Amino acid sequence: MDWREVVQRVEDSPVTGWVIALLIVIIGLIVANRVARGIRALGRERGSVATAVSLVARVVQSLIVIIAIATALNLVGIDLGPVLASAGVVGIIVGFGLKDIAENYIAGVILAFRRVFLIGDEIMVSDKLTGRVEELSLRYIRLRTRDGLRVYLPNAAILKEPLVNLTRNGSRRGEFHIAVSYDTDLDRAREIAEAAVEKLDGFGADSRPAAYVTEFGTAAVTLLIHYWYDPDQSAPGKRSRAMIAVKKAFETHGVDLPSSAVEVKLGPGQEMFPTDPVD
Repeated sequence: MDWREVVQRVEDSPVTGWVIALLIVIIGLIVANRVARGIRALGRERGSVATAVSLVARVVQSLIVIIAIATALNLVGIDLGPVLASAGVVGIIVGFGLKDIAENYIAGVILAFRRVFLIGDEIMVSDKLTGRVEELSLRYIRLRTRDGLRVYLPNAAILKEPLVNLTRNGSRRGEFHIAVSYDTDLDRAREIAEAAVEKLDGFGADSRPAAYVTEFGTAAVTLLIHYWYDPDQSAPGKRSRAMIAVKKAFETHGVDLPSSAVEVKLGPGQEMFPTDPVD
C-alpha cells in the first residue's frame, strides 16, 4: 500500500477529526487563559477596578472558548445552526428583561477603565449632587455628600449626566460679598481685601485673589472677593476663613462696615416729632 493511501485513510478517519477538534479546544483554552491573564495585568497597571477587570477578562475568555468549541464541533460535522438560532431568541427575550442591569454593568466597566474618578475623589453630578466617592462597583457608585448622606447612583446614570471631578479639576475659585460704607476709598479697600486673603495658607494656588466693586446699594457699596484654592490641600471652611480675614483687615485699617441703621437728615427748621396743634 502506497504511503499516500495511508495518509488519505488517516485523514478520512472520523477519529482524526475528533483528535483535531480536541486539539483546537485545548489550544483555545490555553489562548483564553493567557489573554485573560494579560487583561488582568493591564488592569492592575492602569489602576482599574478589580471587579471590572475580572469581568472583562472572564467575558473575553469565555468568547475565545466558545469560538474554539464551535470550530471543533463544526469540524466533526455537528451543525450548531439550530442551537444558535434558539439561543439567539432566548437571548433577546432575556436581554429585554435584564436591560437595565446589563446597562449598569457595561457602564461600570467603562467607568472603571476610563478612570473618570477614583475612590476619594469629590465629584458633582448634573450640577445637583456633590459628594466623595466611597465605593465603585459594577452596578453603582456610592457617594458621601457634604451633609453626611450616602447616595447610591446607578453607573448608567453617571454616563448619561454631566459630571465634574472637583478633585482632579485642579484649583477651584471661591467667592463672597462684603459691603463697605460710601465714605470708603474703594481702591484701597480692594487692595486690603486681596492682601488679606493672599496671606492665608492654601490660597492663591493659580492666581492672586481679586476684589471688584459690584453694586452701589442704598446704604453701602458691595465688593466681590474672588480667591483660588487647591481642594486636595485645603481644610474645610475656606470661605469662612477668607471672610474672617477680610473683616479683620478692614477693622485694622479703619475701613467702615455699614450697619443696618438708616440715617435720616432733617432740613433747617424741621423737627423730628412736630408738636400736635391740640397740645
